[in-house]
Amino acid sequence: MDTEEFHIDAKLKSFCNEASEEDIQALVAELHEDPINDDEIELYIYLHFLHFQKSKDTKHLEKAIQLVEEWVAVTPSSHPDYNRRYSLLNTVTIRGHPCQAIKGDIEDMALEEPGREKPATDEISIQLEHLRERELSLYETFKQHGRLEDLEEAIETGELAMSIAGDSIPPFMSLSLAILFSDRFEMTGSMTDLDRAIGIARNAVDAVLHDNPQQAAFVGSLGQVLGVRLEQTGSMDDIDQVITMINKAVDATPHDHPLQWMQLHNLSALLSLRFDQIGSIDDLNRGVSAARDAVNRMPHGHPHHTACLTNLRNWLSR
Repeated sequence: MDTEEFHIDAKLKSFCNEASEEDIQALVAELHEDPINDDEIELYIYLHFLHFQKSKDTKHLEKAIQLVEEWVAVTPSSHPDYNRRYSLLNTVTIRGHPCQAIKGDIEDMALEEPGREKPATDEISIQLEHLRERELSLYETFKQHGRLEDLEEAIETGELAMSIAGDSIPPFMSLSLAILFSDRFEMTGSMTDLDRAIGIARNAVDAVLHDNPQQAAFVGSLGQVLGVRLEQTGSMDDIDQVITMINKAVDATPHDHPLQWMQLHNLSALLSLRFDQIGSIDDLNRGVSAARDAVNRMPHGHPHHTACLTNLRNWLSR
């Protein structure tokens, strides 16, 4: 697995790579709930990512995704390291769902609609698994070397998988393809790619049931690509869409979920942007409420508590 994007001291990374699962677990426990700066946060993410690589236990991958999402959420877009952190989020997210889930997803989706013919799951799932692995391999090569041709081949592979699966494409595969189009937009500036990323991500969100615990992550990803288009166009329509998406993510996330504070923090930031444009008192009240809830629901001792508290103070001073 490509880990070049992680900015970890070379000697420390070498030590971690050669460490046993037990040693990695001990390092994770040492940092647990108390990373005090960006270097320790990134190391904490890396250790969970590495632990998944060695153990194949998806709880560590899910934790890595959660941590990097939180890290990106509190990083201002003007920060010099923002693009790398956002790219790191894409890299971790695209690894977020094991290929073994494909067959079950296809079977479940085929049975949801009465009268729909059940696909030949064995044959399709094998094809999709191979294509998924190929897409991931190409994406990792792209991340390591930055060659556009690798990214384009990964997109072609993802589109082939979508054409084979049709309406039964697992939502996480759609989301991966949306990330690829978003990355190509970052390289080429093609609004067609960005619009395609948004359309595919929207379809993935629509395919995830409201009570599915993964819906918040899918909605959050759609909100991110809409946010990229917002930066390009400044369109109030895009602001409204992003706020709607984040609202849905908040509604879909249990109050005690460790990511709820991040969704609320994102919501308050977007409401601030809209408030600055139109001066709506409703946005002001909602922004204060979201900022306050983000502070209250953040885990005790979280390293980004100060950033969220500052955000709340900024709202209260308006």
